Amino acid sequence: MTAIMDLMKTILTEQTQILVFVFIGIFALEMLTGCTNAIIKGEFKSKIFRTGLYSKTGYIYIMIAAFLFSMMLQMPYLFYATIISVNCSEGISVLENIEEMGCPMPKFLKDILNREKKNTEDTIENETK
Repeated sequence: MTAIMDLMKTILTEQTQILVFVFIGIFALEMLTGCTNAIIKGEFKSKIFRTGLYSKTGYIYIMIAAFLFSMMLQMPYLFYATIISVNCSEGISVLENIEEMGCPMPKFLKDILNREKKNTEDTIENETK
Protein backbone atom coordinates (compact mmCIF):
# COMPACT_ATOMS: atom_id res chain seq x y z
CA MET A 1 0.00 0.00 0.00
CA THR A 2 2.86 2.36 0.78
CA ALA A 3 4.32 1.76 -2.67
CA ILE A 4 1.02 2.81 -4.29
CA MET A 5 0.88 5.96 -2.17
CA ASP A 6 4.47 6.83 -3.11
CA LEU A 7 3.66 6.26 -6.77
CA MET A 8 0.57 8.48 -6.53
CA LYS A 9 2.69 11.22 -4.98
CA THR A 10 5.12 10.85 -7.90
CA ILE A 11 2.34 11.15 -10.48
CA LEU A 12 0.35 13.85 -8.66
CA THR A 13 3.20 16.32 -8.58
CA GLU A 14 2.64 20.06 -8.55
CA GLN A 15 3.05 20.05 -12.33
CA THR A 16 0.36 17.38 -12.70
CA GLN A 17 -1.98 19.34 -10.48
CA ILE A 18 -1.44 22.40 -12.66
CA LEU A 19 -2.24 20.34 -15.78
CA VAL A 20 -5.44 19.09 -14.16
CA PHE A 21 -6.47 22.63 -13.15
CA VAL A 22 -5.74 23.84 -16.69
CA PHE A 23 -7.92 21.01 -18.02
CA ILE A 24 -10.77 22.00 -15.71
CA GLY A 25 -10.47 25.62 -16.85
CA ILE A 26 -10.32 24.76 -20.55
CA PHE A 27 -13.16 22.26 -20.10
CA ALA A 28 -15.36 24.93 -18.47
CA LEU A 29 -14.40 27.51 -21.10
CA GLU A 30 -15.21 25.07 -23.91
CA MET A 31 -18.63 24.37 -22.42
CA LEU A 32 -19.30 28.09 -21.95
CA THR A 33 -18.18 29.11 -25.45
CA GLY A 34 -20.00 26.15 -27.04
CA CYS A 35 -23.27 27.02 -25.30
CA THR A 36 -22.89 30.74 -26.05
CA ASN A 37 -22.16 29.98 -29.72
CA ALA A 38 -25.23 27.70 -29.97
CA ILE A 39 -27.46 30.30 -28.31
CA ILE A 40 -26.21 33.04 -30.66
CA LYS A 41 -26.91 30.85 -33.69
CA GLY A 42 -30.29 29.75 -32.30
CA GLU A 43 -29.14 26.14 -32.46
CA PHE A 44 -29.14 25.23 -28.79
CA LYS A 45 -30.75 21.81 -28.71
CA SER A 46 -30.66 19.35 -25.84
CA LYS A 47 -29.76 16.41 -28.12
CA ILE A 48 -26.66 18.22 -29.46
CA PHE A 49 -25.78 19.36 -25.93
CA ARG A 50 -26.03 15.80 -24.62
CA THR A 51 -23.81 14.55 -27.45
CA GLY A 52 -21.22 17.16 -26.47
CA LEU A 53 -21.43 16.09 -22.85
CA TYR A 54 -20.86 12.46 -23.85
CA SER A 55 -17.73 13.54 -25.70
CA LYS A 56 -16.47 15.48 -22.69
CA THR A 57 -17.21 12.52 -20.43
CA GLY A 58 -15.14 10.39 -22.81
CA TYR A 59 -12.17 12.71 -22.29
CA ILE A 60 -12.50 12.28 -18.55
CA TYR A 61 -12.57 8.47 -18.92
CA ILE A 62 -9.49 8.61 -21.14
CA MET A 63 -7.62 10.64 -18.53
CA ILE A 64 -8.67 8.30 -15.71
CA ALA A 65 -7.50 5.30 -17.76
CA ALA A 66 -4.22 7.06 -18.58
CA PHE A 67 -3.73 7.87 -14.90
CA LEU A 68 -4.33 4.26 -13.89
CA PHE A 69 -2.01 2.95 -16.62
CA SER A 70 0.60 5.47 -15.53
CA MET A 71 0.41 4.10 -12.03
CA MET A 72 0.46 0.44 -13.11
CA LEU A 73 3.32 0.90 -15.57
CA GLN A 74 5.11 3.44 -13.38
CA MET A 75 5.25 5.84 -16.34
CA PRO A 76 3.93 9.25 -15.18
CA TYR A 77 4.72 10.76 -18.58
CA LEU A 78 1.91 8.70 -20.10
CA PHE A 79 -0.58 10.67 -18.02
CA TYR A 80 1.19 13.96 -18.78
CA ALA A 81 1.08 13.31 -22.53
CA THR A 82 -2.59 12.34 -22.38
CA ILE A 83 -3.73 15.37 -20.42
CA ILE A 84 -1.67 17.75 -22.56
CA SER A 85 -3.20 16.20 -25.69
CA VAL A 86 -6.73 16.59 -24.32
CA ASN A 87 -5.98 20.18 -23.25
CA CYS A 88 -4.77 21.03 -26.75
CA SER A 89 -7.82 19.44 -28.35
CA GLU A 90 -10.21 21.29 -26.06
CA GLY A 91 -8.25 24.54 -26.50
CA ILE A 92 -8.66 24.31 -30.26
CA SER A 93 -12.39 23.73 -29.75
CA VAL A 94 -12.58 26.89 -27.63
CA LEU A 95 -10.87 28.87 -30.40
CA GLU A 96 -13.25 27.43 -33.00
CA ASN A 97 -16.26 28.45 -30.90
CA ILE A 98 -14.90 31.95 -30.41
CA GLU A 99 -14.20 32.31 -34.13
CA GLU A 100 -17.71 31.14 -35.02
CA MET A 101 -19.11 33.84 -32.73
CA GLY A 102 -17.45 36.40 -35.00
CA CYS A 103 -14.72 37.48 -32.61
CA PRO A 104 -11.64 38.84 -34.40
CA MET A 105 -8.73 36.46 -34.05
CA PRO A 106 -5.00 36.93 -34.68
CA LYS A 107 -3.68 35.43 -37.91
CA PHE A 108 -1.44 32.86 -36.22
CA LEU A 109 -4.44 31.45 -34.32
CA LYS A 110 -6.50 31.34 -37.52
CA ASP A 111 -3.65 29.47 -39.21
CA ILE A 112 -3.60 26.90 -36.39
CA LEU A 113 -7.37 26.47 -36.59
CA ASN A 114 -7.38 26.09 -40.37
CA ARG A 115 -4.56 23.55 -40.23
CA GLU A 116 -6.30 21.53 -37.52
CA LYS A 117 -9.65 21.66 -39.33
CA LYS A 118 -7.99 20.38 -42.49
CA ASN A 119 -6.22 17.58 -40.59
CA THR A 120 -9.51 16.59 -38.96
CA GLU A 121 -11.42 16.65 -42.24
CA ASP A 122 -8.70 14.61 -43.98
CA THR A 123 -8.71 12.07 -41.16
CA ILE A 124 -12.50 11.72 -41.24
CA GLU A 125 -12.46 11.42 -45.03
CA ASN A 126 -9.78 8.68 -44.92
CA GLU A 127 -11.57 6.76 -42.15
CA THR A 128 -14.91 6.72 -43.97
CA LYS A 129 -13.46 5.27 -47.16
